[in-house]
Amino acid sequence: MQAHRILELEDDSRENESFVDFEHVDSDEDIFPTSRRNSRSHPLVQQARLDANESADYRTPDDDIQRFYYKTENHKVRNMQKVVGKWFIFSLVGFITGLIAFGIKKSIDILQEFKSMSVENLLEEGKTTAAFFAYWGICTLYALAGGVMVLICGPLSGGSGIPEVKGFLNGVVIHGVINIKTFIGKVISIIFSFSSCLALGPEGPMVHIGSMVGGGLSSGKSKTLHLRLPRVFEVLRTDKEQRDFISSGAAAGIAAAFGAPIGGVLFALEETSSFWSRELTWRTFFGTMVASFTVNFFFKFTTAKTSYVEDYGLLTFGLSSKALYRSEELIVFALLGIIGGLLGGLFVKLNISLNRWRRDNLRKKGWMGLLEIFVLVTICSIITFTIPLATSSTQCRSIAALSNRTVVNVCVNPCDKNLTLNLASTFCESKELYNDYTNLFMIPQDRALKNLFSRTTDVFTTHSLLVFLFVYFIQVVVTAGILNAGGLFVPMMLVGATYGRVIGRLLGHYFDKMDPSIYALVGSAAMMSGFSRSTISLVVIVVELTASE
Repeated sequence: MQAHRILELEDDSRENESFVDFEHVDSDEDIFPTSRRNSRSHPLVQQARLDANESADYRTPDDDIQRFYYKTENHKVRNMQKVVGKWFIFSLVGFITGLIAFGIKKSIDILQEFKSMSVENLLEEGKTTAAFFAYWGICTLYALAGGVMVLICGPLSGGSGIPEVKGFLNGVVIHGVINIKTFIGKVISIIFSFSSCLALGPEGPMVHIGSMVGGGLSSGKSKTLHLRLPRVFEVLRTDKEQRDFISSGAAAGIAAAFGAPIGGVLFALEETSSFWSRELTWRTFFGTMVASFTVNFFFKFTTAKTSYVEDYGLLTFGLSSKALYRSEELIVFALLGIIGGLLGGLFVKLNISLNRWRRDNLRKKGWMGLLEIFVLVTICSIITFTIPLATSSTQCRSIAALSNRTVVNVCVNPCDKNLTLNLASTFCESKELYNDYTNLFMIPQDRALKNLFSRTTDVFTTHSLLVFLFVYFIQVVVTAGILNAGGLFVPMMLVGATYGRVIGRLLGHYFDKMDPSIYALVGSAAMMSGFSRSTISLVVIVVELTASE
């Protein structure tokens, strides 16, 4: 009767599905009274939705019967089987997560290469208008394909999936968050979405993908496939065991994405999990090592040198540990942290307001989400194509000249002469020239990041960096929260690296031997911490990401 009453109040009080706070509820009419100190009653509609959820049971049985069973020989045998099975599944989770990360990266490379070659061929023929429509059409096709997969496989396959994983690991059972249908939608959507011109990254969804691998393998069952493996998996199907495997899967996802096994463990400990143990630490670390090794192994044995990634992980830059800085520069690094916090707070504030508007106006019907993607991709295509085109006659510079402006002329002590550049010559008359805006707006985001981290003093002008920072920050704010799967690690690193390099270049005008790549690195870490409020795990991820010793 209470549920019927709530639904009647819901129909009378609102026309859409958004939460509405009731202005007043009389005490004698309160259906959900509470007597706890400092507590408050939820709005009726919100309480009805909360009642539809359930919590996980993480308690360990403890009674006389259970204690007697612990002393039996049967328990010792079963416990040994359980321990061996756990280590095997943890290693299998790392291997499969690494294999999936490799498949995602290779698929993205293929789609981006097709887009790039299609545009390049038309530009070489002098068909600029056709090149734009090809660029816009391919980006739109990719983005809409990612959105359609979310509509088919359900809303849990969209976004990064990290909030859902956090909720599950904190005891809230979210139906469908660990599901093969969600898994397929998440993988396909992130491949197509990241290959378009949208400002999002694949690293966040890898946390959800790894969690689904961990939860699915350990349970040994699937409602979608009508599969249930033998009794050996029964002991691992409790909420407590599922929690540990999902935590390990989340860590393996970070390790595969960034090539950061230690950072993956710390991320799971600091960000996602509220329950942890010493045994879980070692098993999770073992799984993250397997995930990192798997990505590294397949990259090395399939290609002599990958397009944008070296060493291991979906994202790696390989900055040298010999990139030194002076003690007085620590003050500037603190300033970069303050800027990262301010920009991160601004992003969160703007994005929350925008997503509330999306919830109230664009989530009523699925086609409205696809229409939003179409409009957003069209605007982004126009921006990322026309800005490099409009500046092609004045902004093309020599690539060879950069060899005389490396960190060899910056570092006080001897350091590596490592350009780590992969510049595109689109819109320039020669392959020996490059355009700042092309290599910021049009190329893949991980490749732009690598160029920002390059050991050159002026690969980008201050003016081009400021223009890109302003435009791209708006793109990230608008893109975060759309229907497609996507994360924010790479976009935020790109924003931070841009403003960090701007400050490094400005200081270089007044002080000698300033390395702007270090400021780009510190800025990217500050920006990621500013929007996510993570600290220790992000520092370790950045250290492992840049192959620092």
